[in-house]
Amino acid sequence: MLIRRRVQPPADAASQRLLSDLLHSQPEDVRLRPVVLRSLKAQRREVLAPYPLRTWFDRLLTVGERLLGVAVIVFFGWWLIDGYGRDWWHARSVATPTAAETRQMVAAPVAIATAEPDATLLGASLPVVDERWSRPKVAVDYLTPARIYVQPLQPTPAPVVAPPQPPRDLRPTHLTIAAAGVDSTVVEVFVQDGAWQVADYAVGYHHQTGLAGRSNMVLAGHKGLRGGVFRHIDRLKPGDAVIVEAAGERFEYRVRTTGNVWPNQIDVMFPTEQPQLTLLTCTNWDTQRLVVVADFIGAAAPPAAAGVN
Repeated sequence: MLIRRRVQPPADAASQRLLSDLLHSQPEDVRLRPVVLRSLKAQRREVLAPYPLRTWFDRLLTVGERLLGVAVIVFFGWWLIDGYGRDWWHARSVATPTAAETRQMVAAPVAIATAEPDATLLGASLPVVDERWSRPKVAVDYLTPARIYVQPLQPTPAPVVAPPQPPRDLRPTHLTIAAAGVDSTVVEVFVQDGAWQVADYAVGYHHQTGLAGRSNMVLAGHKGLRGGVFRHIDRLKPGDAVIVEAAGERFEYRVRTTGNVWPNQIDVMFPTEQPQLTLLTCTNWDTQRLVVVADFIGAAAPPAAAGVN
């Protein structure tokens, strides 16, 4: 059943008159302005008119930023592959040598430099033999005539001239520094394009610098990548031992001083009157060189050859 609710008229006459006007009034003819069709570009221009728009320079900066980002990614990728990747591949591909192969040395006697002896002392020390002692004994037989023994003449042998001994090669072949964890072979490096070569995965001996136990011997190596043989060389302090092997001998050095120099301070490689060892590596983001100077103590045969009589 439909229930109709009666609307209570307003109490006052003003409210009733307003209601009557709203019910019986006619709507006015309101005209709207025509719709304008614009493209997205024009509409965007109109909306963004109060704001500065991007120009060709802004687009150029955007392209430059993207190219720079790509270049940075490529550079660091190449750096990782050429550095840590190469070290990983080298450790994977190169077989680890045994201790006997790494430290194999030729047993050689230690050459001790002595003054040339006096010729008179050499003559006095030679054995003196009487000519009569060299003759054979003849038994005397009284029943037969005695015979005089005449020793036949012997040709004088030609003197034997010993071939000259080749000079020893005192270029270093192995370096051991217990305090810095260095146990590496040594290879010779040269100046190429005005700069010294740096050996990869080994210690480099600078060509024509001092030899083992003589003058100023210069050795250099990487501190970070490519083997990093000198990565802990900054731990050395005065008194630490450095062992250089050359010509089948062990040359011992003691660290005297350490310090940093600039790359153009090449006087640290100059020859010296006293034998010493100079170790070089990069430091401070390759802006300086770490220099370790060690004094020569002495040479001895390696343990494998020292016990051979």
